[in-house]
Amino acid sequence: MAGRVKVRNPRWLTYFEVHHAQVPRYRLGRVLLVGDAAHIHSPAGAQGMNTGIQDAANLAWKLALVAQGRAGSELLDTYDDERHPIGAAVVRTTTMMTNVGTATGPEAAVRNLGLFLVGHLPRLADAGAAAMTETTINYRGSALAVRVGGHRHGTAKVGEHAPDPDGLARPDGTPVTVEELLTRPGMLLLVRSGDDDAVDELRRALGELGTVVRVGRDVVDPGDVIGRHYGLGSEGLALIRPDGYLGLVANSADAAVLRTYLADTLRVTQPATV
Repeated sequence: MAGRVKVRNPRWLTYFEVHHAQVPRYRLGRVLLVGDAAHIHSPAGAQGMNTGIQDAANLAWKLALVAQGRAGSELLDTYDDERHPIGAAVVRTTTMMTNVGTATGPEAAVRNLGLFLVGHLPRLADAGAAAMTETTINYRGSALAVRVGGHRHGTAKVGEHAPDPDGLARPDGTPVTVEELLTRPGMLLLVRSGDDDAVDELRRALGELGTVVRVGRDVVDPGDVIGRHYGLGSEGLALIRPDGYLGLVANSADAAVLRTYLADTLRVTQPATV
């Protein structure tokens, strides 16, 4: 019959068995588990690589601070706190997708109808794609997500991936993005302030832990994209972690706020030096 394919005389046959599992904790003392060592799941949705890479990105900068003696080992606990729930969600999602994909009979008919509807509803399709590519991952409930002052509606929240809006430029007029600024080692501190002394104090407070970028001087923002996306007014700061997530947002450019975050939240024990 047309459309049927028959395979004969195979040289090799094997079974593919799907496993779903996750370790209870990603950290046990000096042992830290990342990627497939921490979680295994169905390849449905192709999320294994993204999940493992994001595990590594989350852990790397924390491990570097601790290994260099700049932060207490308690910082490493936040790796498990932030990433274990993400891994659990991926395992649940891929298990569900596997069950749906292998459904038969009436369940398969319901699945096919659902897929047809999703394929014709762009918003649902986009939401599904964003979930599968893990671009909507956030750590809003993390102890490392700190907001000082009120939150401006419609702007990014601490714990979310730092926005990368178009509209920023270098002083010479060439376009620049937040992602480009993040290629520098360490953290990125975006600052809005008209007080030169306050900005200098922030640079001393952050020291070698990262780079201070003054909006309006180091980068030009004629369309106020930092205000619309980060919620910073004429004065404020936003600290972006090396893995690209917002750690601290404040409505002032007070260096004391930054020092408190570094010492009490990130457990930075060694003073940053310039």
